[in-house]
Formats: sequence, structure tokens, C-alpha cells
Amino acid sequence: MFNHPSIQPVLFWIILSGFVSLASPVFSEEWETEDCMLCHGDKEELPKDRPGLFVDLESLEEEMSVHAGMECIDCHSDIVDLPHEDPVQPVNCLECHEDAGIEMEESVHATVTVQKILGEDRNLKCTDCHGTHDIFYSEDSRSKTSKLNSIKNCRGCHDQSISENGPETRKFVTGEVYLKCVHYREVLSGNEDAASCVDCHGSHHVLPRTREESLTFPLNIPNTCGKCHEEISNTFMESAHGLSLSAGNFESPNCTTCHGSHEILEATHPLSLTSPHRLSKGLCAQCHGSTLVTDKFKMESGQSSSFFDSYHGRAEELGGFETANCASCHGVHNIFSETDARSTIHQANLIQTCAKCHVEAGPQFVAGKIHTTASAPASWIGQVVRLFYVWLIGITLAFMVLHNAIILIRYIVDKFRSQSKLRTEQRFSRFEMLQHHIIALSFILLAITGFALAYPNSGFTSMLAWLGMTEVHRSIIHRTAGVIATGLFVFHLFFLMVTRKGRVELGFLWPGKKDFSDLGQNLSYHLTKKTDPPRFGRFGYHEKLEYWALIWGMILMSITGFFLWFPELVTQRLPKVFVDVSEIIHFYEAVLATLAIVFWHLFFVVFHPKEYPISLSMFTGKEEMAEEDDPANVASTTDSHEES
Repeated sequence: MFNHPSIQPVLFWIILSGFVSLASPVFSEEWETEDCMLCHGDKEELPKDRPGLFVDLESLEEEMSVHAGMECIDCHSDIVDLPHEDPVQPVNCLECHEDAGIEMEESVHATVTVQKILGEDRNLKCTDCHGTHDIFYSEDSRSKTSKLNSIKNCRGCHDQSISENGPETRKFVTGEVYLKCVHYREVLSGNEDAASCVDCHGSHHVLPRTREESLTFPLNIPNTCGKCHEEISNTFMESAHGLSLSAGNFESPNCTTCHGSHEILEATHPLSLTSPHRLSKGLCAQCHGSTLVTDKFKMESGQSSSFFDSYHGRAEELGGFETANCASCHGVHNIFSETDARSTIHQANLIQTCAKCHVEAGPQFVAGKIHTTASAPASWIGQVVRLFYVWLIGITLAFMVLHNAIILIRYIVDKFRSQSKLRTEQRFSRFEMLQHHIIALSFILLAITGFALAYPNSGFTSMLAWLGMTEVHRSIIHRTAGVIATGLFVFHLFFLMVTRKGRVELGFLWPGKKDFSDLGQNLSYHLTKKTDPPRFGRFGYHEKLEYWALIWGMILMSITGFFLWFPELVTQRLPKVFVDVSEIIHFYEAVLATLAIVFWHLFFVVFHPKEYPISLSMFTGKEEMAEEDDPANVASTTDSHEES
């Protein structure tokens, strides 16, 4: 019965009161640690649910304890009699550590509550980071403020997001990110000089990075990093970036701009901003390729784009990361102005810089402007040669197009003449041919204006812009063509359902088992496995496939096009995800339709050996009638056209 957990605390205080009642009164100024140990030194006699009541006297008195030689009452000075009140008042560490208290009051942690972290509605306390009775010097691995344990301390809060929204969230997920850092790996390896949280942020005096006294204030970061990387920091502060930073230009890069703050990776790591995989485009180009930055600081524009237009830049884009990047020529921390004799791009140093790759480079190799390309030559000779070739290409292309067009037109004319002598059937009426021309023109306009929006930086779109097309023009053309195509599609559906001819045509177009057998037989024939080609009906499987693909595509493109044109109206009645998914469908369906036209439709009406150079049925509505054609199909077709 006496072993029951609910009885033990009661028995403990009854027995303690009995001992105290038999003893002489004891006053706090006469107490010694041994008196406290009568109760707090025996773990077995203390309530199991309150492990904090136990005090390990041996660890408290050993040499590495910061409080060795002190008595309990030196910290718990509020206790005036035994047994003392439960609970005791919190220890006031500031009675001894006044300076740390002042620093803490100015710190970002002064007003931090631990409600979402520890489940207690209170501010941070000294004991949260330092412990209670087990406070050892930081050099001791058992100390909560040792190199490795201090990181665990910080991660106790900064491994999780305690802010659901907003920029504050990023401050509370840095602990997990730091675990990927090269500094943390050095700490784990036992390197006591490796940077931990307190080395960069401080301990008690952790200030917001917007404060000028903060170790992470942009202008102070080189000095903070310089505590370990002194030589590199000194070199950086003398560089063009360092001088700009010292002048108060916060947009200028500091150590963390290039290396990151918490997730600092080795320069050889593919994900590191300073790796050859990312340095030129992911790092240097972010400033030197930004007109906002180059205009503000009056830097030469076009340096980044000219690099990517050069052999080095293009090779890097193709995965040739062993080629020269920005740092290969300009340096890393030692980036000086080209007029500085220390600069790797100073005229006197250029040969040596280039010779790192081009071992036989001489004076002429480095003569003239470096950032120059075929599309933007720097010399007047280069500009003249480029202009000559631009005109030569244009004239040559125009001649070849005109020459071949004359030949092609002659073949088409001859095909028109020869078709009049053949046995043909009237497959399409003039109105049906007009519908085809309208839908073809609409599709071409939709493809041109649609892909121009999808790929605004492409050479194709640049050509349209050169011709004068703006976004206003593009959107008007695209939507007009879309309305025309949709209207024609609705009319076609009406034609299929209402008119007799439409229903007859729909019957011919409806897929059946024969289409699958025709597909197999056709492929077998052309693979020389069978001697006879398939005998198609009025429409072959290839035409049916294309027709129903058109029907499917028009339904999807019409609906998604409407959703994208009127997103406000749509989202009043449907969730926004309908608009988001519509954008995906609209783009990929356009890609699919364009590829189908190029690789399927154009093959059968232009590039097929039987039709080359072009099928004339789109102009005449007639098609050559083969001897083996099914008379029933011909008769049905003739009747339907006569009735129309």
C-alpha cells in the first residue's frame, strides 16, 4: 500500500515534517549544502514524478562545475525556514551575472515565449539554455553550452516553425538547415574551432540583424566570419565588393550572399552557389545580370549576357563545368577593379590569368575587349562582318525560297491538271473546304500567339516583337482566333446532330474493329510482311484518329480557354484549382495538338509519297478513286452530297 505512487509524496512530506519538528530551528544564514541533501540527495526517497528535486552533489562540487564551492542558499536565498515552501521561487541569476542579464534584456530572446515550443506560457529562462544544477564550463562536453550541445540547445526552438505564416517562419527552421552545413560536420568531427550558433550570433547578446551592433548586421558579417577566416576576410574587405559594402551599400554582397548563412556547402558540392554548377548563373548573374543593380551602381551592363553568349557560357549551359566561369577570371574573394594592379583582369595580369587554361596565350590573345561575341562584336571590323553576313543570309534565304517556290508551284499546277484526267469522287463540298481553311488559319494563329506567351524569351517571339507584335496585339489575335475556332466547332456539332448528311458522315467516322485490323495490316504491309495493303472505307483509321483527336482537343481547349479568359467569373462559382488545372491542360493540349499536326496530319497531306507535294483535296474537294474502292461507300457518299 505504501508503495502506491499517490501515497509516496504525502509520506515524504509527513516524515520530513517530523524530522524538522524534532530539530532545533535552522536559519538560512547557517544552512549548509549538507542540510539540503537530507531531502534532495536521495533519489529513491523523492517523488518519482518530480525528478528535478534530486541534486547530484558530486557533479555540483567537481572542478568543472561553474558553481563549485557555492552553497545552495547562495542561489536559493529566498528560503527562510525548513521545510521550505513548494515550489521555491525561481533563482535570480542576475544577482551574480548582471552583465549577461543586461545583454539578455536587449536580445531578441528577451520577449520570446516558449508556449508553442515547451507548452509553457512564459519567457525564456537562463536554465533553458544553461541547465540547473548541472552547469559545467563550456569546455566540458557535458555542458549544455559546449560546442555540440549548444547547437542542440538552439535546435530545441529553431528546428521547427512556430509562426504559421509570414517571413518570421524562416527564423525558426534554421536549425535543421544548419545540419547540412560544412561547419556542423566539422563540429561533429571534433573541431572545436568550427563555427556553431553562438560563434556567429552571440550568446546572450543576440540582436536582430537589422541592428548595427548585431554580429549578423550586413556590414558586420565579414568581421564575424573573419574571427575564423581572418585572411580571407581581410582580402574581401579590400576587394570591390568589400569596399562597396564598407561604403554602406547594403545591396553589395557579403560572405552570406555567396556562401549562404546556415546551409554553407563546400564549393565542390553541386548545390552550393559557389560551385561551378551554379556560380555564373545562380550567383554572379543575379547582380551583374540585373539592370536594377547595374543602373543603380552605374556598372557596365551586358557583362552577364555576353558571358553566356560566349563559348565559355554556352559550354557551361551544356554541362561543361570544367570550362572557365566568372571566378576563373575575376577571382573569388580577391575581386578588384580592373584598374587595380592586384586584379586578375588588370591588363598586366591578363596573360597569366588566361594562361591557366590557354597555356600558350600571348599579348594578342588578350588584346581588345574580352566580353564580346559574334552577336555583339566590340570592334568595328567585327560589326561590319556581322552586318555583311546578316544581309548575305537574308538575300540567300530569299533566293532559295523563291527558287524552290517556283518549282513547287509548277508541280502543284501539274498535279491539278493531271487530276482532271483521273477518276475522282467529290469528297468535300465547298462549304466544308471553307470550314477547313478557317479552322486551319485559326489553329495557326492560336499556335503562334499561344506559344509566344509560353516562351516570351525565345527567338521566335523576339521575331514577332521585331515585326511589331505587342502583348495587346497577341492577346486580341489569340482570343479572336479562339472564338472563331470555338464557334465553328459548335456549328460542326450542330451539323452532325441535326442534318442527315452530318449523321451519315458521323457513321463513316465512327471507329470500329476494322480500324484496328487495318492498322495492323498497314504496318505489316509496309514492313514487307504482307503483300496486300488494307482496303480502307470512306475514312481510314488515320483520318478517324485525327478527327476524334480534334473533337477531344476542341472540347478541352474551349473550356479551359474560357476559364483562363474569365478567371474572376469562374472563381465566383468554382474553386481556384479549376483555373490552375486549366492552365496546365491548355498548355499541354496545345503542345500535343501542334505535334499531332506536324508529325501526323502534314505527313498524310504533304509528305506522304502518294500526296507529295500536297494533297489537292483541300482545294478541290475531290479525291482520286481507286479501282478497289467499295462501291457502296461511293454510292453513299454521292447520295449524301446530292442531298446537300
